[in-house]
Amino acid sequence: MDVSYDLSAVIEQLPQVRTSLRRMERAQIDFYGQGVERVVTFGPAGERITMTCTTQTDWIPAPAIETAPLSDVEGMLAGLAHDFRRALDRACPDIAAREPFAQW
Repeated sequence: MDVSYDLSAVIEQLPQVRTSLRRMERAQIDFYGQGVERVVTFGPAGERITMTCTTQTDWIPAPAIETAPLSDVEGMLAGLAHDFRRALDRACPDIAAREPFAQW
């Protein structure tokens, strides 16, 4: 994983993933970077989320499936959005004021 490339892939998908989870809908984060090439699928099931990692490389996720409380997953994604917004405030406040960052 490369923060300068792979983090941008996560950030661009983050608003839709958060919206989908609030609606209790299935969501995905696609780590599409060459050499990484995996997808994490979030499947809401009541108060829990099943996260499944699939890959298109020789790497094998272990474990490939994990579950966690919905509130924990939402909290982690909200924390990522918040921390990214704080960093963006410091580095480039004019971009931080734009959507979707302004809501984070």
